[in-house]
Parts: sequence; C-alpha cells; structure tokens
Amino acid sequence: MRTKGSAKLTDSEWLALCKTKLEDRTEDLTSAEFLEKTNDWYHTCYLWNIVNLIAFVRVRTAAKLAAKTMFYSQAVNLPDKPLSPEQLKELLGVANLSTTSKLQGVNLFLVGQRIRLTKQVLAPWAVQDATGTIVHINFAEPLPETLAAECVVHMPKAIYVKFDSLELEFLPPRPCNQHLVFHAGCNDCISFPGVVQVTPQTDVWTYKLSDSLSIRVKRTSFPIWPEKACSLYTMQGTTTTPGMVAHFDMPRMTPPDLHFLTVYVLLSRVRRPSELITVNLTDKVRTIIESGPPGELLETFETLFGERATATRQEAEEACKQLGWTKCQAP
Repeated sequence: MRTKGSAKLTDSEWLALCKTKLEDRTEDLTSAEFLEKTNDWYHTCYLWNIVNLIAFVRVRTAAKLAAKTMFYSQAVNLPDKPLSPEQLKELLGVANLSTTSKLQGVNLFLVGQRIRLTKQVLAPWAVQDATGTIVHINFAEPLPETLAAECVVHMPKAIYVKFDSLELEFLPPRPCNQHLVFHAGCNDCISFPGVVQVTPQTDVWTYKLSDSLSIRVKRTSFPIWPEKACSLYTMQGTTTTPGMVAHFDMPRMTPPDLHFLTVYVLLSRVRRPSELITVNLTDKVRTIIESGPPGELLETFETLFGERATATRQEAEEACKQLGWTKCQAP
C-alpha cells in the first residue's frame, strides 16, 4: 500500500485477505462463542457510532464472562439554553468523543475491567490513553442488596484504577487491626502501588442542534473507556496482540487520502492474517489498496521524514558492510 502509484493485488492475495471476513472466520461459532473467543481482541472502526456499540458489547461480555455486575452511569449535562427532554436525551447519544471533549454520555464499568483514559487524570503518570484495571468503585449512594446483572447507578464518587507499569503509591496504605500504622512486613497491612483515584471531570463542548442553533454544554462524566474498543486514531502505532476485529465501515463523503489512511491503519496493526477478522471488507477496499497512497500524502511524508529515511538507509548499508553481509535490503 505504500508503493507510489497503483499496485494491483493478485487474485490469490485478495482471496487470502477475504478469508479474514467475519462470516468465514466464525462459520462454526455462535454469537456468544465468537464474543468469548475475541474477548481480549481489539475492535476498531473509523465511525464513532460503531465504536460506541463495540464498547457496550465488550463491557457486557466481560461482565458476563467474569460473572460480575456491569454498571451504567449517566453523564450530567448542563446546556446554556433550556432544552426539552428529547433534546437532552439527544445530547447523551452523541457518539463522537472528539466532539464531547473526550467525555462520554454513559459510562459502562465493572470491577476488574480493563480501561483506557480519555483525558489526563494525574500528570505525568495517568495521562490520556494510559491503560489499567478497575480495582474498586466508591459509589455515591449505597447499592441495593439485590443487583440486576446490568445495574443503573448514580454517578460514583470515584473509580480506583491500577495503572499498568506504575508502582508509585498515591493512596495512603491501610494498616491491619494489629498495627496502628502500616507495617511493610505484615501480610495483613495493605498498600496500593500504582492505584490512582479517578474522579468525574467537567468540560464544555458545543453541540449543533440545527443549522441555525448551537449550544454550549457543560458535561460531567468519568474519562474512562473500554481499553480495546478503539477509534482509528487510538490504533495508530499499536500492535494488536492477540488479534483485532477491523470494521471497514467508512462515511461516503470523505477524501481519498482519508480512505487510504483508514484502510492502511486497519490492515497494518496485526502481525499475521490469522490475528485479523474483518467486517464489511468489500471490493471498494481492494480498489483503495490498489490505488496506492495519494500524491499529497507521499509529499507530506517526504517532507517530514525524507531526510531521516535516507540517513537510515545509509546507516543500514554501513552496518551490512561492517557485519560482512553480502546482501542487504535497507528499508
């Protein structure tokens, strides 16, 4: 796909890619078996409405597999103009987090869930796109004794997250009944390395109710999102181990360079075809692949990275000579 100009796929190459289609990869699986098989896989799409649906399904599936209750918590929206109940509901349904200052309308969460931050919480450790696991939820009101499998709750006071590769202690340790203060050598005294308190954040965003009316909305919500339900932007630079379900849905009215970048990112995140399941892989995708990168994109790439790429090739050739390799294919 990075070859300048067009480069046709052979029929065997296209057939190999087509074998990753959802209907072929899940031929002998029920919907429940497919969701369980791909529970730890990444799911991604260009369209935010599909990413939101993916997020809901991912959290619900994780809760079912872990036999834990999944909680819903609605964001608090304060528009600067009076709105009807239907319009307020419309605000909660805005899917694009880039529009809503990275705060979603409804938070979905459970203890043990893997999450990704949508906004910075504690610099420089708990920043946007940092990942971790929910270890505790501090609810604003006592929960009922009997919980449904999926439970709607008032917004919690805080969600406590253990962030990956973080061992600093931000929360005070808890001594056991035998010690007045925390004792490092006691197995019953508890410390919380890497755990950060995530509280609701408030930010302002603009929503267009009609062609002539835009409103400012102050939203309060948690900046958390299911780790592996990803927008296309989040996927850049990520290797999707152990696998990825790629949704090729794209808006019609988009420029060719955006079509190309969408397909390129979706196809370049996995290590091998066995780790890829594709949805809506059509002949249009083949046309995008064979058309190659738009000229403007190549020019921009050359401007930004041309000198570095040339220097890298020269360094690779020098290294080949020093190692005594007779053949060297520099990038």
